Amino acid sequence: MSRRALLSLLAILFFALTSPLVADTPAKKPATESEESWQAIYFGKDRVGFAHVTMQDVERNGKKVFVCDNLNQMTINRFGVTLKMTVIQTSEEDSEGNMLGFKLSIDNPPNSKVESEGKIDGNKLTMTTLAAGRPKTTTTDWDPTVKSPAYIDRALQKEPLLPGQTRTFRMYDPQFSKVATITLTHAGKEKTKLLDGTEKELDKILTKHSLAFGLTITSYLDASGETVKTLTPLLPGMAVTTYAVTKEEALKEVSGGSLDIGMDTVIKTGPIKNAHTSKQAVYKVTIDGKAADAIPAGPTQAIKSLSDTEIELTVKSIKPGTKGNEPQPGPEYLASSRFLDLDDPNVKKLAEEGAAGKTDPVEVAVALENFVSKRLTDKNFSTALATASEVARDLAGDCTEHSVLLAALLRERKIPARVVIGFVYANSLQGLGGHMWTEAYLNGAWVPLDATLGLGGIGVGHIKVADADLSENSAAPVGAFVPIIHLLGKTKLELISVK
Repeated sequence: MSRRALLSLLAILFFALTSPLVADTPAKKPATESEESWQAIYFGKDRVGFAHVTMQDVERNGKKVFVCDNLNQMTINRFGVTLKMTVIQTSEEDSEGNMLGFKLSIDNPPNSKVESEGKIDGNKLTMTTLAAGRPKTTTTDWDPTVKSPAYIDRALQKEPLLPGQTRTFRMYDPQFSKVATITLTHAGKEKTKLLDGTEKELDKILTKHSLAFGLTITSYLDASGETVKTLTPLLPGMAVTTYAVTKEEALKEVSGGSLDIGMDTVIKTGPIKNAHTSKQAVYKVTIDGKAADAIPAGPTQAIKSLSDTEIELTVKSIKPGTKGNEPQPGPEYLASSRFLDLDDPNVKKLAEEGAAGKTDPVEVAVALENFVSKRLTDKNFSTALATASEVARDLAGDCTEHSVLLAALLRERKIPARVVIGFVYANSLQGLGGHMWTEAYLNGAWVPLDATLGLGGIGVGHIKVADADLSENSAAPVGAFVPIIHLLGKTKLELISVK
């Protein structure tokens, strides 16, 4: 599988880690040259989907343009529920690999589909995003030398790396809505097992993506420069592996079954009494990596380093009404965005209904947390991440939908809000699983609220890893989910005390 296809695949996995389908690749105009490839996708031992990549050369205004269509489809089990997602990414580049435009679509039926399209004109990028049927257009400065996502594989075919050689370039990633630095390193030749059980000695290429820090894609290339296998470790002892196969092989039914990406990534702790009502808890956290950099300190969390791999984490409950001295947040925490679409009539209606008769910001925030908890009656894991307007319409979803809707309702009532990504304790799991909740800026403090619980704030059962304003104009705010992936399957947690 090509690296361009695998980078698109990461969008699916980032969403699935916190919470048989066939489609056609979008039709294109006839090209002077074209090529296609098919890949089977495995997560551990389970076949979970396929990828289809087509590359075409077209003539436009007397110039050659390279058009790459990349389709990824995956089916993953999460807490006993099947999650199906499709990512379609199209990119266009000139003969030097400089990006000319892109389209990105992420479809999570039956509830969510988001799209973005970017067009480059000189030193300007105009991007239009579409969610819940409403477009939003922005224009930003652009560096014309930035490469397209498809350039990664074409560059290696055009000018192969020699053993020990490294190549670095800047590439725009539509999933992050940002420019990333890509580093390719030839790590020599290595024997590797293919899908049919045979072994071949192939060129080994390591790919690092600056926005997906900590992840390294290992690709195996044949003598022609074609990628026949990729390997990306995501959990200890478990990786996403892709194999170049025929169309018939790629479209075989997914195996599913043994892997549940929700249950299999729970951090086991044993019972924690009153985790969501206690005021303070101390944990010993052991992380396979540099522990002090993995979990942030802040008003609710204090970090004491014990060793390179261990920290003492003190979690303190901050309830609504607490006064603080944190800086006033910027306008982006009140703004409408594609996932927090405040202009939607249903969002406005729910914001008014949920805080009816209340004007004090603290009372409004608590009322809205309780309101979202009660109104989202269909608690399910079938959607990865929906927009606030989609949640307001369907009143369904899991923690991501609860947190997104609450953040939108808070902003609609002029209370700065953001979402938080981390872990939460669940009695039923006897441990902590990936989770998303909300923070509201009240009385000079960022106060945690969790609409999946509706308890008027949180206790000590939440461990924060990152927060996000969800202002990204991409089809998937992947950047918000990156930090948590480095902790899944690599973290041990021991409760020292609680009060």
